Amino acid sequence: MGLGSTVLRDLKPFINVGFRQKAIVKKDNPSNVAKSYLLRHAMAGQYPDISIDYAKLLVSEGPLLPAQDFSVVPEAEGLRFSWFADPGVPWPDYTDQVMMLAYFPVLGKAVCELYGPQRSQGTALLPVSAPMQSEYMETYVAFIAADRSATSISVYTGSFNAIP
Repeated sequence: MGLGSTVLRDLKPFINVGFRQKAIVKKDNPSNVAKSYLLRHAMAGQYPDISIDYAKLLVSEGPLLPAQDFSVVPEAEGLRFSWFADPGVPWPDYTDQVMMLAYFPVLGKAVCELYGPQRSQGTALLPVSAPMQSEYMETYVAFIAADRSATSISVYTGSFNAIP
């Protein structure tokens, strides 16, 4: 329970946006909705050897179309997120904005962009400082409607500099 609470605290700004609409429907707060999901689906192991399965962790949930054919590539300035930008996506879906997250579990820190470029761009850079780029990180992408009325389910986009 403590491990899950720590992760959610580290990710609070992202969780508050990513789970806001679901929390309204459930008449709860975003942290509780995210915690409920984490405890049921993303915890691994048996006490006292419990860990988080970051590939199963959700940091956003909602009805918007999730990222498709995504990739994340390190660059000198940070992480380059890319996804399939379907030219046939109708309005207003193409105006959805990307939400990007790099979580550093060992450091207890997160770098995120909550309102990045439009879905139609197909790519965005998440700035990550040079000292942080060599640290172990877990990455995620989601979308938020331009009017902030909905989000997509988050997609786990992989880890970098994993601890052996």
